[in-house]
Amino acid sequence: MELRESTKFRVDEVRKMLEQGSTRKAIIEVFSKKYDVGSNSIDKYIAFAREQIKKIEEQIDLALSLQEKINEVTVAAGITIASVTERKQILTSIAKGEKIGKQTVFRADGQAVAIEVYPTYHERIRAIDLLNKMGNDYLPDTLEIEHKHTVEVKEQKPEALKPVRNEEQEKAMNLILGTLGTVRAN
Repeated sequence: MELRESTKFRVDEVRKMLEQGSTRKAIIEVFSKKYDVGSNSIDKYIAFAREQIKKIEEQIDLALSLQEKINEVTVAAGITIASVTERKQILTSIAKGEKIGKQTVFRADGQAVAIEVYPTYHERIRAIDLLNKMGNDYLPDTLEIEHKHTVEVKEQKPEALKPVRNEEQEKAMNLILGTLGTVRAN
């Protein structure tokens, strides 16, 4: 059954209240005041909301089950996959220029020496770039901006365009202009 948008909005509101532990009585009290609807309508919203909650819980259960199976397969295959948080931590340490690890190198006399390895400037910039991409910190290449604004222009009468001066402003202008004569507002 397809619900109207207003009904979908109300059902979603009821679902959130149910998820927060609200009782039927509390929901009816809120909705009867807010939307001026009867308890029969609100009971329908509650029923739809409970169906939504059930579907969400089923999807969560399915996702968890799939994740468990994926984990079993990766462990059995000896594969370990870094989580998003682990990947971000690794990239952050690279971006900060922290030690990556140790590497064995051979000196001119043939002796093996372990040295600490740090990321290069290029590797640090690349790590910052990847972190920014993972965090959606970049603006898109193009932005679509729609701006609608209406300006009403009224015709002004010529008198409205003349400067208005009071007597003090007129005296000040006369002092400034001095020899040029007096200035009077029309």
